[in-house]
Amino acid sequence: WINSTCVSDVVGDDFEDLVERLQGELAMPVFCSGPKTNVMMKAFSIMIEKYRGGGVGGREPELLPRNTINILGFPCLEGTDELLGLLDNMGVKINVRMLPEIWFRDMEKIAGARTNILYPVRALEELYSAALAGVEADCAREPAPYGMEKTKNWLSAVATKTGRTRQFNAVWESSFGGV
Repeated sequence: WINSTCVSDVVGDDFEDLVERLQGELAMPVFCSGPKTNVMMKAFSIMIEKYRGGGVGGREPELLPRNTINILGFPCLEGTDELLGLLDNMGVKINVRMLPEIWFRDMEKIAGARTNILYPVRALEELYSAALAGVEADCAREPAPYGMEKTKNWLSAVATKTGRTRQFNAVWESSFGGV
């Protein structure tokens, strides 16, 4: 029996994947409990679906410039403000940032961005599906930006999606070139 906490989700560990791999290797059943099995996830998903009502307020959303993104599922941790500051320095604008927090005013704006950057945690997939139902935008699930190499890869991927590769290179070099 594996019991995960939200900490494993925050750092990007995928306990469901571990359970699947162990299930194939062990001659006994393997179970996992944790945030994914939390009934609150289902409640939030239903709430989002009811609010969205199959569309975004019945209006066509304003399609925003390519460098504008939605960020979903990213926890508010130490270093998050700095990461968002690097995006801003690259000229990447954030349209909506939600989950785990949910602000209904953001639900009306979410369809405007051309790219959704999703925190790669299976526990939030149901919420992502509910929040993005009917939204025609690219979704990216890059490995969580923890450590220099993963942060660089994550920022580079966002830069590629938003057409800001040149700006990423300049920001990375000015911020971390000597590291």
